[in-house]
Amino acid sequence: MPVAEISRVTAAGISTALSIGDEVVAVNVSFTDPEDEAAEESFRERWQLWHPNVPLVTLSSTHRSIAKPIVKHLCDIEEKDPSRKIVVLIPEVQPKRFWDYLLFNQRGVILDRAIRRGTADVVLCRLRYRLTQLAPHDAGPGSAAALPAAAPPVTAPRPDK
Repeated sequence: MPVAEISRVTAAGISTALSIGDEVVAVNVSFTDPEDEAAEESFRERWQLWHPNVPLVTLSSTHRSIAKPIVKHLCDIEEKDPSRKIVVLIPEVQPKRFWDYLLFNQRGVILDRAIRRGTADVVLCRLRYRLTQLAPHDAGPGSAAALPAAAPPVTAPRPDK
């Protein structure tokens, strides 16, 4: 699962990944400039403090591209074990209104296309979360509830009566 930050979308994506797979790995792409190296180190420290019980793999990129390193990583996994089934979960925010898409980065679209074109047998799943599903009802913008304390528990859906 590609991750760029620790957020409610990331926590929901990890929870979903843990519910459907035995082995879950979070993948982060860092760039080679000194500023970005410091940001990557800070992200890794925050990841360890958050402790979602999912290993974090950091890929480096000399260019400002997240798709190429992820596709290369997936191709390496496919080459090492062709019988292994790889599922990539791409969590993303789904805005209420179509014009709100302009405000959100479209990394999911870019990764989806690059992975489909660059890999042989990878299953893609784009997990879209509505902002209303992720926003806590009683939390203000600066409250501690704005960030996840840990990955949310995985619960089975209740059948309707």
